[in-house]
Amino acid sequence: MISFYKGHTPEEKDMKVKSGIAVPTGAALKFDSNGDLELATGTNKPEFISVNAPIAATTSNMKIAVAVIDKSRTQEWIADASVSISNLKLGSKVTLASSGDAITATTASGIVEAIEILEAKKAVVKFD
Repeated sequence: MISFYKGHTPEEKDMKVKSGIAVPTGAALKFDSNGDLELATGTNKPEFISVNAPIAATTSNMKIAVAVIDKSRTQEWIADASVSISNLKLGSKVTLASSGDAITATTASGIVEAIEILEAKKAVVKFD
């Protein structure tokens, strides 16, 4: 799960999500080609974090609650990691897990900066 930690409090909005996808709480989201939200994974830069209860499968025209990632302001987020990140160097940029709700230890083309390692599978991060 990815959740707001400190800094400029994110604006919350209800946004339309792509039909037929699972959206965990704290998932990174981005716009798809139709203007609906979908999971942001790998090197896809997220624009929102879901703040709704987990949804097993979204329906047509469904809206969910999201927090807006504002890259022009200081925002720090706590992110779970899909693998151990205990050896990750501070300042490293990593990718998002395929679930959209965690970071990885992959630094090639990373988009999420680790600014503090909290435990083996949890870090304070900021988004590019």
